[in-house]
Amino acid sequence: MYPSSASFTQLTTYFIDMAYRGASARERFAASVFLIRNQIGLPAATLATEAGISPNTLYLIEKSQINVHIDTLCKVAKALRTDPCAFFSNGNHPAPTAARLNNLRRLVGENIRAARQSRNVSQAQLTRELGLPLGYLGRIERTAPNVRLDTLEKIARELGLRFEALFADTNVSPSHDTQGEHQDIIRIRSTTNARHPARNSTENKQANARPEHRRRRSSKEKIAIVRESFTPGKTVLVVARNHDVNPNQVFRWRKLYRDGLLAEQQSGEQLVPASELANALNEIDRLKQLLEGKSTAQTGETAVVKRSRSKK
Repeated sequence: MYPSSASFTQLTTYFIDMAYRGASARERFAASVFLIRNQIGLPAATLATEAGISPNTLYLIEKSQINVHIDTLCKVAKALRTDPCAFFSNGNHPAPTAARLNNLRRLVGENIRAARQSRNVSQAQLTRELGLPLGYLGRIERTAPNVRLDTLEKIARELGLRFEALFADTNVSPSHDTQGEHQDIIRIRSTTNARHPARNSTENKQANARPEHRRRRSSKEKIAIVRESFTPGKTVLVVARNHDVNPNQVFRWRKLYRDGLLAEQQSGEQLVPASELANALNEIDRLKQLLEGKSTAQTGETAVVKRSRSKK
């Protein structure tokens, strides 16, 4: 997976190239553990012992063949004296304290909830888009279960966050190189707080208020936005933000589109209310029944006339 015989500088360059080519969180964690362990000259067996994991588990981690939990990440971070954010970014991070590692689950849950609320997306909608079990996202935000990296990466991607921002702690003063992920969470939390009157003054609420009136979009525009949200690599949150649309509205349009109820209106056509359309369909059914009844009666009368004529 990595260059077999290379200096730490070469290994670092390899890791940076890996990040630029869109490596997954699991691959970045594997590369970071390998690089940091080699930088400090720590044998794999020693690291496994200090982290309280088996040598085979560490081997699978460094080969990115295992989807680790947050607790396992914390064990490795403690043994390497490395902040969790440092596994996924190139910035300078201070060594983690025991309190930070112990509270990492709770912090991840709070960051996910803050990011979701700032984008005005419900738990049910995000759960449906991610394909997670019903209620699992709520557990992540409330009780902070031992989530795996792949699940966290899916959540970060859907929310439009950098993965390391999920582990960022706004109570820690960031260095110049790591201000990006901290700014992500600070911005998200400030936006979230703006939606709760008890947390902000009247001036802050007015500054963060959204415009009351939004322009109405035609069916053609709605369909274009929905189709863009189905494009590989695009998410509903990103598309909604690009078009200045509420994500909940895009979710609703997607459902109508799937049900065939979001049709493109041709030029010159007039829209008919659904109630009038239903009444018209009922009237058509009634007329069809009347015509069928008359047709049956006429057929019966013709048969009687033919029989009477044949008798004469």
